[in-house]
Amino acid sequence: MFYPREDVASGKPERELETAAAEGRLEDEGWRVRQDGTRFWADVVITALRGPTGELRGYGKITRDLSERRVAELALRASDERFRRFFDESRIGMVIVALDGRYERVNEAFCAIVGYSREWLTLASRESITHPDDLVADGARLRALIAGESASDSWEKRYLGASGNTVWASVNVALVNDAGRPLHFIAQVEDVTERHNRMVRDLAGHKRAEELRQLNAEFGQHALATADLAQLKQQVVELVARTIEAPFVRLGELDAAGTAIVFSAGVGWPAHLIDDHSLPVAASECEQSIQSGQPVFLGDGENSDPLRPSHESRELGIVASATIPIRGKDAVAGVLHVGLRESRVFSQDDVTFLVGIGTIIGMVIDRDRREQRIKLLNVDLQQRYAEFEAFTYSVAHDLRGPLRGIAGFAGLLVEDYGSKLEDEALRFVGLIAKGAHAMDGLIDALLNRARASKTVREGSLRGRQNLGVARGIDVAAADDDAHAPRARVELAVKQRSEG
Repeated sequence: MFYPREDVASGKPERELETAAAEGRLEDEGWRVRQDGTRFWADVVITALRGPTGELRGYGKITRDLSERRVAELALRASDERFRRFFDESRIGMVIVALDGRYERVNEAFCAIVGYSREWLTLASRESITHPDDLVADGARLRALIAGESASDSWEKRYLGASGNTVWASVNVALVNDAGRPLHFIAQVEDVTERHNRMVRDLAGHKRAEELRQLNAEFGQHALATADLAQLKQQVVELVARTIEAPFVRLGELDAAGTAIVFSAGVGWPAHLIDDHSLPVAASECEQSIQSGQPVFLGDGENSDPLRPSHESRELGIVASATIPIRGKDAVAGVLHVGLRESRVFSQDDVTFLVGIGTIIGMVIDRDRREQRIKLLNVDLQQRYAEFEAFTYSVAHDLRGPLRGIAGFAGLLVEDYGSKLEDEALRFVGLIAKGAHAMDGLIDALLNRARASKTVREGSLRGRQNLGVARGIDVAAADDDAHAPRARVELAVKQRSEG
């Protein structure tokens, strides 16, 4: 439990500890503050804890919540001067409400909470300044008190403030009886509007953070499935402009030299500033972000570095900007540039969203650049294939004629002079014919490989054909000496039979 702010400022906690240390024990009744920030009336006993030799070891503290009893006591002493002073001078709102809802008495603190004067309130009723949506629940709780279901009750309700505002309040209400006959209600009223609004903002912030995370996830899936980079860039700037309510958003890539940004998509910018518009990095607001690889917010009211707008930004009345680097795999590939006509502090959720979008589009740009490089490599590969094909046909044509001549002359030699040749000479002739035949097979395999490569390039042949051609070349190129004797024998037998 904690002391109210005014007690802390006056040094009351220290005084009470000093008294407890000096006298051994201190008991005090007064306002204390719960962890949720609401006040309650408490009875506090502080006991000094000492060691065997009398040294002070610490303090024991017992706190009892006397809120209900306090409200009842105040009600019973309503005519007492002490109560009057306490009622009127209390820092939290105090009201006495008749059973019919009229305000019989209010203090200045309550007047400050709702914004009405004391004179006006004494002519008004509880219903007249209670929010319409709370009237039913408010009335039900008061009727439960009259019925004796409890001695007091606490809840939160809304008042209609004098300036048209809604005031959230925590109320602690007790029914004052006289010999069992209900007289009126007495209530403590504390303004909790700031706490409630903070809770609402936190809930709204959590909701927006979740919405932005969902947007990032959905856009990431969409981006990876989209092949049209130009269309995707335009979708990016439209999404950013709509989500963070920015009048000017554009997206650009760094040129090959890294000295200029080429803007190719945008919202709010004139067409000539986003239609492949080249802007020197040094002349733009984006230089710092490109150099650091980090988001940079200029002219946002918190950044010590003022906006140095480019000429084109000044013409559009831009006074603040956000630059989000679009990171590729190895370096900054471009920027997402947001322009504003008024200073604005971006929330951390907005920054996270923008950085996420920059990361996604950076991945897509990387993918597109890789695909462009692959296309260039394919063109080069096609050219090399064409050169290889031309070379193959040329070599095949130039080699096949001489090989056929060698094979033909070897055949004529055996045919015309086989009977006169010794067996060793016939073996040599057989080897010549076999080599010519093997070379002819290699030429066929080479031509098959060229035709297969052409078919693969056209997309109608897969690895299976390549494997078959490769095997053909391997078989044709193998120098299987085991076949040499058979070739010699066949030639020799043929010669002998003809002789």
